[in-house]
Amino acid sequence: TETVVLAAVLARGTTVIANAAREPEIEALCQYLVRCGAHIQGIGTSTITIRGVKQLRGGVATVIPDRIETLSFLFLALAAKQKLTIRQCQPEHVTVPLQLLRDAGARFAITRHSITVYPWQRLKPLQVVTREYPGFPTDGQSPLTVLLTQIAGQSEVMETIYADRLFYTDMLNRMGAHITMHTSQHITIRGATKLRGKIVDSPDLRAGIAMVIAGAVASGRTEIGNIYQIDRGYQAIDQRLRRIGIDIRRED
Repeated sequence: TETVVLAAVLARGTTVIANAAREPEIEALCQYLVRCGAHIQGIGTSTITIRGVKQLRGGVATVIPDRIETLSFLFLALAAKQKLTIRQCQPEHVTVPLQLLRDAGARFAITRHSITVYPWQRLKPLQVVTREYPGFPTDGQSPLTVLLTQIAGQSEVMETIYADRLFYTDMLNRMGAHITMHTSQHITIRGATKLRGKIVDSPDLRAGIAMVIAGAVASGRTEIGNIYQIDRGYQAIDQRLRRIGIDIRRED
């Protein structure tokens, strides 16, 4: 969607994008382009209409907070059963995950730009299906699964966006999780289990942060390889986690 939008704003004539993605990042891009002189209608909907212009002018853009990073820290706090305040975030961009967790018993204090996560005694198992925005994001599925290993009972995850995105669960099982893969897009998680530190890998960005969260709540030492994947989406993750009390260090 973003690529077509960028091409269409300077294309001759009118372009209509049907079934457009609705993520906040696309909405922010469209709003910026409008400030630069683009003619875009239907921003934030699944149908975007763009009337091309001859040229754009300069403009000022403010990068919106990363909603997947927000969710990653939120799942970390819940998995560790620790209080944590996540600042400079946009809670309205993660409404569905927050409601899902509230329904399971999680407690939050939310302001316009912050989320405070509170420790919990019991959470209900979850049934999660990844969807296009504003549904539960596929990029939040991996870190959520680590949390599900700490919740008593059987939880379920259906990955409907990408095939073959659940194979990282083999590494969680090596750490002590009880995860059954029924298909490449369907797993069940039986908790609660105590995780143990192991040598694991970062097969991709989101699976990598899942390994970080698992290592943070596991007993013993966890070593995570291929951290280039994690660095692609989480700036200075080791430094920030140390500031909230996690024993983590980067090795050459």
